[in-house]
Amino acid sequence: MPCYDSYTLSLRENIGYYLISGFFLAVVGYLFYHSLLCSILLIALSHPGKKVYLAHKVEKRKTELSHQFRDLLYSLSASFATGRQMKEALEEAEEGLQLIYDRDTPICLELSHMIRLMKESKESEEELLKDFAFRSGIADILNFVDLYIIGKKTGGNMVKVVIKTTNVLLDKIDIQLEIHKLTAQKKLESYIITALPFLVILFLKLSSPNYLNVLYETLLGRVLMTMALIIILIAYLWSMKLTKIEI
Repeated sequence: MPCYDSYTLSLRENIGYYLISGFFLAVVGYLFYHSLLCSILLIALSHPGKKVYLAHKVEKRKTELSHQFRDLLYSLSASFATGRQMKEALEEAEEGLQLIYDRDTPICLELSHMIRLMKESKESEEELLKDFAFRSGIADILNFVDLYIIGKKTGGNMVKVVIKTTNVLLDKIDIQLEIHKLTAQKKLESYIITALPFLVILFLKLSSPNYLNVLYETLLGRVLMTMALIIILIAYLWSMKLTKIEI
């Protein structure tokens, strides 16, 4: 099973990434420098930019897993309330979540993996949950598994432990989802603001091709265009940082 702190692109994803990023950077090079050489040089940035893309994929997958874990907590809480043990609760959760998600979603794959090992290799649910939590790298999953294992080792009331822990984590996850919804519009606005300079330059090139010649044919013009490009990038990164709120 995968480690969620890293992401490996498939051949198809690799090709798609280089095609899209290469095309985008070539367009940026043409708009800001009106030079085939500059476009080619900017395309070369696709490779170092891959790290940023991979980080985005990691964050996206972990967010997806966190949201799916929320539904798993609902299922476990309901199962424990009816007297089920963790093994039985996980089996019921697998059946229930497969009605909501595709079988190849992270949470369904993880549940299928754990249940198969519990049946075939007789591995304990504690070790499998610890492995899942460690690979996920998600604080909510790590906290839930730690509290469950501590409660079981100390002989606590597992129904109360699981339900109490679940309720606390569900409240936290619900708050995170609400924050995500509130910041989604701001992120969309930042995308639009970032795209506006490119659209303005494209409009001017199409409507008045000679209007921007001074920026393409003089050293000062190229310096100004480079500074503008850097400012746009900094503004975009800053806006992403402002809309990234963690609790």
